[in-house]
Amino acid sequence: MKEITRPPANLSAHAIGRGQELLNLHAELGKTRLPLTVIGVGGLGKTTFAQMYWQRHHEQYDHVAWLSAAALYTGDRGSYLDNAEYFLRAFIDNQTLKKKLDLTFDPQQRPVEHFRQAIDALAAIEGNNLLVIDNVPEAAAAYLEELSKLEHWRFLLTSRAAIPNTTAFRLDTLTPEEATLLYERVYEKPAGSEALSAILNEIGYHTLTIELLAAYAREKKLDPPALLELLRQKGLTQLDDYEVNTPRSAKTQDIAAHLRDVFLMELDEAEQEILRNCCILPTSNVALEFFLVSEDALCYLFDKEEEETDFKKRLRRLARMNWLVESGGGYRCHPVVAETAKAQLLPDAVKCAVLIKNVTELLIPDKATNEPGIKRAPFAPLAEAVFKGVWKEKGDFEVVDKSVATLGISFASLCWDIGDNRKRLEYNEKSLLIREKVLPVDHPDLAMSYNNLAATYDALGEHQKCLEYNKKALSIREKVLPLDHPHLAASYNNLGAIYHAVGDFQKCIEHFEKALTIREKVLPMDHPDLAQSYNNLAVTYGVLGEHQKCLEYNQKAHTIREKMLPVDHPDFVLSYNSLADTYGELGDHQKRLEYNQKALSICERVLLADHPYLALSYNNLAVTYGALGDHQKSLEYDQKALSIREKVLPLDHPDLAITYNNLAATYHDMGDFQKCIEYFEKALSIQEKVLPLDHPNLALSYNNLAITYDDLGYINQAVDYMRKASTIWEKALPASHPYNVMAKESLVAFEQKLKNI
Repeated sequence: MKEITRPPANLSAHAIGRGQELLNLHAELGKTRLPLTVIGVGGLGKTTFAQMYWQRHHEQYDHVAWLSAAALYTGDRGSYLDNAEYFLRAFIDNQTLKKKLDLTFDPQQRPVEHFRQAIDALAAIEGNNLLVIDNVPEAAAAYLEELSKLEHWRFLLTSRAAIPNTTAFRLDTLTPEEATLLYERVYEKPAGSEALSAILNEIGYHTLTIELLAAYAREKKLDPPALLELLRQKGLTQLDDYEVNTPRSAKTQDIAAHLRDVFLMELDEAEQEILRNCCILPTSNVALEFFLVSEDALCYLFDKEEEETDFKKRLRRLARMNWLVESGGGYRCHPVVAETAKAQLLPDAVKCAVLIKNVTELLIPDKATNEPGIKRAPFAPLAEAVFKGVWKEKGDFEVVDKSVATLGISFASLCWDIGDNRKRLEYNEKSLLIREKVLPVDHPDLAMSYNNLAATYDALGEHQKCLEYNKKALSIREKVLPLDHPHLAASYNNLGAIYHAVGDFQKCIEHFEKALTIREKVLPMDHPDLAQSYNNLAVTYGVLGEHQKCLEYNQKAHTIREKMLPVDHPDFVLSYNSLADTYGELGDHQKRLEYNQKALSICERVLLADHPYLALSYNNLAVTYGALGDHQKSLEYDQKALSIREKVLPLDHPDLAITYNNLAATYHDMGDFQKCIEYFEKALSIQEKVLPLDHPNLALSYNNLAITYDDLGYINQAVDYMRKASTIWEKALPASHPYNVMAKESLVAFEQKLKNI
């Protein structure tokens, strides 16, 4: 038996009763191929019931997986589409599932395509398997047909609503006897009496309400008669205005409204503040490292260090009162309690300002030690949950929401370090929406948002959008900043990079040198941004064939990084790979190999297995081994690079074309010209779609195809492609560039062959 993913916490350890219902559930699962949905109101114990089934029966399955959907039950029909996506994200955002199934997603595809990719991976697993999906919204019905592909799986869902095309298993409330046992377990002593029976009957035997009232009575030292009198005084036991709908409870109740009434009964201002913040952190049904929500962590997040003892006492009291779930040393809200607290306490950018500030700070690497951003990856779940918790779907943002935008931008930056450009784009766009609403049109922070979006589009290979947003950022900065401001240098640098990507090397150098002029004037000589400028100029001069100049700038960049950065900082990947390329162009392939291997070593130590930098390192090693004549190793690294890039890049990304070109070159060296042509044409198909018609990389593809067609004896095709290559290089590169010399010589040779036919 293999557990692919597990429930986020063991809620079933102290569960009461449900024995016969579990037997009935197991029998029903054995009879139906449709998903079986455990239906019941919030707080009835559906998740616990599903976990009880998991604990009793998971060993009878070959493979088991548990997923949790963060669906919202607000009664607002506008949340319907959001809930549909939350169902998809139960599959595509579960990091353990992605790792176990080796899943990575094209960031330009829609979530439904990622979902289908996960389904296909699960479908490949044979055996008698069980998939549990907790908290499934009604909107998921639109995607349940996809589950029919999973021939070897049984499906157990939990939901508050009946879901079309599933078999319903309506969960009842506890029996009176089970309800009494649950009350006594929480109350911690016998309490059976007519008064308790009356309480349990009047609250409809609702599980979460029983736990909350029992905990309240225990803390207040109220016996059942005293509790019953208090409840009746406050009018809290009459449920006729609510909606429950279970076989044992003819009365109906809206649990969130009911709990809001109970809520008002017992929490002081300090406890409400804790819950207001906790309700926008990940809830207890979400997989999370418990150290993120430990007593010490929450003390920091809520700025309670000076009143640590009192704060921790309140946390423990809230857990004893069942308003917080304590598990493994971490404190979180039950999803229903979180909904209740959000509705009652209205968390926003003002009330949760401290939490927003501190979570944002957790995402920012330590500048003093030049800490790599990826070291902050463990805090990503906190950031995403808090951002969602205070995000305003209707977009009625105010100036106070600037802190929310800052959080979103910091999280988007972390997404780059993790290699998730899909989320990077989403949170940069949302942060820009806030800033465009609350800031003046020429505010520097708005320029920063445009800059961030430009960088994201660049990573996605969308160069025109990247150029558009970089120009927006520069327009603001040139207007409001001093001529030597570092942010202005950053804009020039970014524009230089995009001009390099589209093959306009004169504009590229012009903007890189503008950036360097500012940085050399205002930054310390060992600043990492200065290293970036040197590195960028090195790469550009390398493309232009000025390899000594390239080496000079590479060494300047590397010297700074060696002095200022930790030895495993990802920026060294750029330094080592750039130095490797330069030594390769100078003919020193052993040094080239040495630096390529150093870059790869860092990638494999500190980056995720599908990070773009890792693909870059594999790609460069493939080229190096090809130059050294080791074509098998070259092919091995080409395929590793391709495996990552095909998973994480859009299908028309220029970097994918580079890998196809490299694979083609390797097959050419191995004498497999048919595969060579196949991959050269794949590369060309992308480049003709996304690059300007006069881009040097397009010329390189034409050149490669010309040489291969010549090898195959197709001289007409060889001449056509070499003419195209020569025309582009003549325009884009200096006349003395090796590519220009090579193209002219090859064209003369091919034309002579054509005459001799």
